[in-house]
Amino acid sequence: MEKVIQHIGEWMQSHSFYFFGIDIMGIVLPLLVFSFFILLRKLFAVVVLKLLRRKIHKLNLEGVDDLVRALEAPLKFLFVIIGLFCFLELMKLQGLFVKLDNRGIVTLTAFTFFWALFRLPKPVLDLLDKHSNLFDKSSLFDLKSLFFHIWKSFIVIVGLILILDVWDYNVTAFVASLGIAGAAVALAAKDTVSNYFGSLVIYLDRTYKKGDWIKTSGTEGIVEFVGMRSTKIRTFDKALVTVPNSVVANDTITNWSKMPCRRVNTTIGVEYGTTKKQIETIIKKIRKYLFSNPDVRTEGVLTIINFQGFAASSLDIRISFFIKTVKRAEFMQVQEDCLLAIKGIVEGDGVKFAFPSQSIYVESLPEAMSKKQGK
Repeated sequence: MEKVIQHIGEWMQSHSFYFFGIDIMGIVLPLLVFSFFILLRKLFAVVVLKLLRRKIHKLNLEGVDDLVRALEAPLKFLFVIIGLFCFLELMKLQGLFVKLDNRGIVTLTAFTFFWALFRLPKPVLDLLDKHSNLFDKSSLFDLKSLFFHIWKSFIVIVGLILILDVWDYNVTAFVASLGIAGAAVALAAKDTVSNYFGSLVIYLDRTYKKGDWIKTSGTEGIVEFVGMRSTKIRTFDKALVTVPNSVVANDTITNWSKMPCRRVNTTIGVEYGTTKKQIETIIKKIRKYLFSNPDVRTEGVLTIINFQGFAASSLDIRISFFIKTVKRAEFMQVQEDCLLAIKGIVEGDGVKFAFPSQSIYVESLPEAMSKKQGK
């Protein structure tokens, strides 16, 4: 590049054209060189990038187009930097801008480099996600969000330090001077950092994801959003509860959505007048119904349909079984169908359900009442 600039400078000096003491060629040619790189920038965007996108679309390379789009602006800006560098070097050959060094160009180049790195993570991770299932697609929050925050913060800090170093700032002294302020900021940001680590724990442990039905010590509902700082839970009365991730990570969490099936546990009581044979028949029919129901899980679980004992006013039959679905609405519907079917089985055998009652036996009536009844 330097040799090319020297040749252009020599040609410019040999074809000098002065007007009122001003070398017109010495001004026009650097401007033409700068304009040439601006034109190259336009051609690069219209021709090269357009052809590249067309090729990507033809090859059906999903996600690569987003990667190219992320790098497009920094790559186009490089042509501006090169054009500006050539312009300044040619002007220096004319004795203009001699005092200017190349730190400005180096700063712009470093800025462009870190700008490209700043824009890269999202398309790269999306591309990996599509082709290798690197992240869990079923979760609204994933490790990508945490990585974005860390990566962008890292790029900004490193880029700023390098640019300050280019301009001969004492970065070490600058960082040391921020010691007290940094301690104050760290103290103020303690909860935020705790929430970030809490979100990381939630992701790594796969504690829950969007759409899961969870229960904590303070709330219960459907997970609607899992962010970097908090988890939003929609309760069953439609209230939205926001819980800091640091609190959730240290809390006891019951994830009902991770059950392979859901249990129905109930006890039915029949009247004391029910015979032994009737109870045995009811139990057999309930067993037959549940074991033949496609919505009821009977393999690998304990299904209980047994006569349990003698209660104060009923003969109790214990019923415990598992329904395959764990979705709340579907579970409630299947449970309703099963319980109504069990009620039909009991009533179909002429047996009545018991309810709390008391029998009072009077050994002797008052004298007045006895005389009245005697009449």
